[in-house]
Amino acid sequence: AIKDIRQAWKEAIKAIARESQPHAQMLREAVLHTAEDGVITLHIKYKFHVEKLSEKKNRIRVEALLEEITHDKWIIECHLKDTLPKRQVSKELAAGAAEAAAAVFGS
Repeated sequence: AIKDIRQAWKEAIKAIARESQPHAQMLREAVLHTAEDGVITLHIKYKFHVEKLSEKKNRIRVEALLEEITHDKWIIECHLKDTLPKRQVSKELAAGAAEAAAAVFGS
C-alpha cells in the first residue's frame, strides 16, 4: 500500500506544480513517513514549510488530489523532521534492523 501511495504522492505533486511551484517544492522536500489508517504523516525539515503545508487550504488541496488519484480519503499530518528525540530514533532504527535480520535469518 505504501508503494501505491508514494506513486500517488508523486502524481499529486505534479498537479500542485501546475498551480504553485513553491507549494510543490515544499511537498517534494517533505518525506512521506507513513500512510496508515487514512493518515499520511510527513516529516518536514523546516518549521515554515510545516506551517504552510498545514494551512487548511493547502492541506485540503493535497488531500483532495490524493483522493482523486487513490479513490481513498487521506488526512495529511505534517511534523518537523527532528521532532523525535535522537534516542527514540535510534531505538526505532535498531528495532527495524532487528526485524529485518529476523526476516532474513529467522528468529
